[in-house]
Amino acid sequence: MQRKQNNSWIGIVIFLLIMFGSPITRFLANMIYQATGMQVDPNMLLVGLIILSVVLSSIVPLLRGLGGESRNNEVRLPTEPTSASPMKLPTNPPAMTPPPTPPQLSASPRFEPIVDPRILIVGLFGLVFFVVIFLFILSMTGVI
Repeated sequence: MQRKQNNSWIGIVIFLLIMFGSPITRFLANMIYQATGMQVDPNMLLVGLIILSVVLSSIVPLLRGLGGESRNNEVRLPTEPTSASPMKLPTNPPAMTPPPTPPQLSASPRFEPIVDPRILIVGLFGLVFFVVIFLFILSMTGVI
């Protein structure tokens, strides 16, 4: 089964630019100004990248659907009756055997968790960390 390629890398780039990209966006804005002479706000670069990702995310699936790429992978039911071989009756009936005993079930079923517990713990620690930072910033500004 082939894995469909998507453009999720744009979301990662946007996230990294928002989190760590203030110097990068200023640098790119200066490079655009030097190359074209057009003044560009660093925040406008982020807005443009977000708009580009929305447009790409909506146009690419439409183009895939129009190109018929997804139609080749679809499983369809037959529309015409197929000729099946006639069913053969058994010549010798099987000997009467006692019904099989049901298999023994394990004591309790085992389910795998949807989210890995390690990832959940790291996420919770990150949430607590950002809440502490947020409360610290609020206390430094005098809001709390």
